[in-house]
Amino acid sequence: MPRRLLLSFLLPLALPGVALAQDREPARRTVEVSAAGTLAADANYLFNPQVLGIRTLDDNQASVARPGTAIPSAVSIQQTFGGPAVNDGRNALGVALHMLRPTSATNPYRFYAAGNFVADSAFVDGGTAVAPQGFLYGAGTVCRLKPGAMHWRACIGQDSEVSVEAGASVAIKAAFAALAWPDDAVHGSQVDAGYWLSAAPGAAGFTDGIRIDAGAGQFPLATNGTLLRATGGNVRNGIDLTGTRIAGHLLLGDGVIETTSLAAATSPATGALRVGGGIGVGGAGWFGGPVVLPTFTIARLPACTQALRGARANVSDGQDTPQFMGAVKRRGSTFAPVFCNGAGWFYG
Repeated sequence: MPRRLLLSFLLPLALPGVALAQDREPARRTVEVSAAGTLAADANYLFNPQVLGIRTLDDNQASVARPGTAIPSAVSIQQTFGGPAVNDGRNALGVALHMLRPTSATNPYRFYAAGNFVADSAFVDGGTAVAPQGFLYGAGTVCRLKPGAMHWRACIGQDSEVSVEAGASVAIKAAFAALAWPDDAVHGSQVDAGYWLSAAPGAAGFTDGIRIDAGAGQFPLATNGTLLRATGGNVRNGIDLTGTRIAGHLLLGDGVIETTSLAAATSPATGALRVGGGIGVGGAGWFGGPVVLPTFTIARLPACTQALRGARANVSDGQDTPQFMGAVKRRGSTFAPVFCNGAGWFYG
């Protein structure tokens, strides 16, 4: 039988930096501590049995006057350090899971985690369809440098690392994975994303949304690797920049860009790459198939200015016997290529 210890804390605690007793709601906290057993069945506890289990049965001891400043915790760990005696790193909490030998050959559930965090709810918490309320986090991590903390090398909110050493093998290796559960059936009404990058009002923001470099000493991708890969599935858009003003370059780089899907392009609406504002290429360009230029009537050709010098297009109503380097003036029924020399359109 599990050994359980029921503790009822009826007196508030006065701690430095924490709201005083008269600033709090009435203290009612019941904690069940279970050693080498199973928590009560009504706990809906995900991981049973356990070596040590702690759960709060009810909890309303929080600051009334200053909400968010004295949030109760089922378990709280705080480590302080500093001074000339410190000669190594620190971990406020260390958790390790070691497999010492293979599990049963009939083991039907081979999932092992050093840490697992779950937050769930089955209740409306003051919100409506028009004004949703409440934030539920599976895990929240913060790196914070306060005033005076100068010249640090890094402040990283969450660090995820992976290592598959020589002599081992694995089918799937990822430093970070985002997975939707099988019972995930509802899309977010405002944001629905596998990865969401945002900032609170007043934040300095980030210089790069996603950065890949050799900051840790080596570029992370293999020489035959891929910067961004999507395989399988069907989506409406590849990259959507609607509402985003790009003052510089939409795509900037000094490498070679290749595509093999241009054969499927039968019109500007079905091309592999669509850019309404134009594309500037500083170096040479290569295409694996024919390049289809836009077609205009002579009356619809854009004004040929110095900014458009070198542009090429087609006309569908060119003169019947167009001459190379001849000016595009008279209309006819000939489909012909034309170019802009900065002052006017000419056949060629």
